[in-house]
Amino acid sequence: MGVQVQLRPVDERDAAVVSELCEHMRAELTAAASRRTQLGHAGVPEVERVPVTTLGDARGSLALLGLLEGVPVGLVLADTRQLDASSLVASIQVLYVEPLAREVGVGEALMDATTKW
Repeated sequence: MGVQVQLRPVDERDAAVVSELCEHMRAELTAAASRRTQLGHAGVPEVERVPVTTLGDARGSLALLGLLEGVPVGLVLADTRQLDASSLVASIQVLYVEPLAREVGVGEALMDATTKW
């Protein structure tokens, strides 16, 4: 039997875990940028800090945790904005899965839920 991925909305009690996941993502991106710079490639742009206090409060925003065995291992943060009178655009601000939890469907489940949203 495979690993069961669960998703749940982020709530105010999740501020610490969201911050931790974002810090892990930031550290991973920083390390990757450093390696790319050493190879002569441009680094990655600075990742904005996530305003954890507003997660789940804003209309037009999505904040989900991906869990394995009840442990948060992934995060997606997305929002929408009105492009013009008849067009709405959605953008993913953060999509991150802990390295040891990759390749088991957490990221795919987060993307599927975001697409359906």
